[in-house]
Formats: sequence, structure tokens, C-alpha cells
Amino acid sequence: MERRKKILTLILIAVIISSGIIGTLVIIVVIQNATPSARYGSAMVYDPVLQKAIFFGGGYQEGASYELFND
Repeated sequence: MERRKKILTLILIAVIISSGIIGTLVIIVVIQNATPSARYGSAMVYDPVLQKAIFFGGGYQEGASYELFND
């Protein structure tokens, strides 16, 4: 099974104000294909306080081989 590749792109933009004393640093992080792969036997829970869903574990089967995830 070929795992999906997560591409992490960092774009670093530094803008220096003309005086050279004051500067602004902006960091933008873009993660592509960050969705979990198709799997079975996983668990998901929603935390209403943090307003986040947590997806954990499961497995993936392709033909006769399978892979268990602990993420």
C-alpha cells in the first residue's frame, strides 16, 4: 500500500519597514492532503469545550494485506 504523502509547505515572508528597526514576520503553513485515509475500526469523539473532533486509530485493508494505524 502506498501511503499518502503529506506536503508541508512553509512560506516565510519577512517585511522590513524602511527604518530597519521595526519588522514584521509572517509565517503561513499550508498542509495539503491532511485528511485521514479510509479505514475501519477507528474511533472518533467530539469535545464540545474545545469544539474539536478527535479521530484515532483503525486499519486499512487492500487485498490480502492490511495495516493498523495508531494515530
